[in-house]
Amino acid sequence: MVSVFISAFVVLVCAQNIQAEKQTATTITHLLSSSETAHLSRLAAEGDPKAAFRLGLDAEEREAPIEEQIFWMQIAQENGHPYAMSGLSAMYYRKGGEFACIRSLYWLKKFHNAEIERDKKYDDLERRNREKFVESADKCK
Repeated sequence: MVSVFISAFVVLVCAQNIQAEKQTATTITHLLSSSETAHLSRLAAEGDPKAAFRLGLDAEEREAPIEEQIFWMQIAQENGHPYAMSGLSAMYYRKGGEFACIRSLYWLKKFHNAEIERDKKYDDLERRNREKFVESADKCK
């Protein structure tokens, strides 16, 4: 029962965070062309977190293999994109399996402990509730 609640909560929180980022991070609403992908790939390789995040979103939108989605989100996170941790959490959750579940919770906890500017919907009560969830979800089953 607890694992069903945890799973539902992780999906909901991650989906909300990624949806908020999709609405605010970029005005691009189409799948990337091969030339756009090449250009953004170069920028991401040079350390541009927004380019890497956009590539991760594009990989998700076109239902690329989860490893590709995680690859770009990882680069975005390494270069300081504030919502990449949430994206990684959601992607690891979708990947499935015990290891991926543990990584999903790890990134969710890091995201909610990060000192980043948040949308108004992330008030103190919601944040405390999420922190309690993450603290109580030490093990994935």
